[in-house]
Amino acid sequence: MDSVINLEDFPHGLPEEMEEYLGIEQDSEENKKKPITPKVLVEDCFAISVGSFGRYLLKPIMGQAKQGTAYIWRRFDEKKIEFQVKFGDKPSIEIRYKARGHHLTQDIKLSLGFTPFGVRPYLVCWLCGHRGKLYLKPNAHYWACRGCNGLTYDLQTYKKTTVIGFLRYKLYRFFKLNLMKLAVKRIDYAGKYTRKARAVMAFAKNVR
Repeated sequence: MDSVINLEDFPHGLPEEMEEYLGIEQDSEENKKKPITPKVLVEDCFAISVGSFGRYLLKPIMGQAKQGTAYIWRRFDEKKIEFQVKFGDKPSIEIRYKARGHHLTQDIKLSLGFTPFGVRPYLVCWLCGHRGKLYLKPNAHYWACRGCNGLTYDLQTYKKTTVIGFLRYKLYRFFKLNLMKLAVKRIDYAGKYTRKARAVMAFAKNVR
C-alpha cells in the first residue's frame, strides 16, 4: 500500500527529516530575515540566437540585406519578431516586436566568429558584450544575455542531495539529451563532426 502524507497530521509543520527527504530546503535564521526575491527562470523567457532568423543571415538577397519575420516560442507562448539586417562598419540586426503592450525596436550588433565551416555571426549583448543567446524576461522591454538578466536554469533549482531532487535532475538531463539528438540533422561534414554532434557527445558524457 502506498503511503500518503496528510498535512493535517502536522499542524506545526513537517519534521526536518521528512522535509529533507521531499527536497524542501531549510532556511537559516539569517535567510529568513532577508526579503525573498523570486528567481526568474531561463525557461520562462523568450530567447533568440542567430539561428532564430534563418540561414545565411549575412548573405544579401538580390543585392538587398536579409529581412523577414521570425516566430519565437516560450513554453506555450509565441512572439512575432520582424527583423532586418544592416550592413556598415559593424553589421547589426534590427528587430521589431511587441512587449508589455508596446511596439518596440532594438538594434543588436553582430560579431563575426571563424569556424571550420566558415564565418559565423553571433548576437552581442548591448550591456556587457557577451556573444550568444539573448533573452527577454517577462515584463521586460529589451533583450539581453542570461548574465545581465540574472536568469537561472530550472535545473539549478533542484536539490540533488534529496531522493526526489536527484530523480528530477536525472530525468531533466535525459530529456534534454533526447531533444539535442533530435536537433542533429547531420553528424559530420567534410570529415569533421558538426557543432551540434559534438555538443551531443559532450553532453552525453555528463549525463551518465
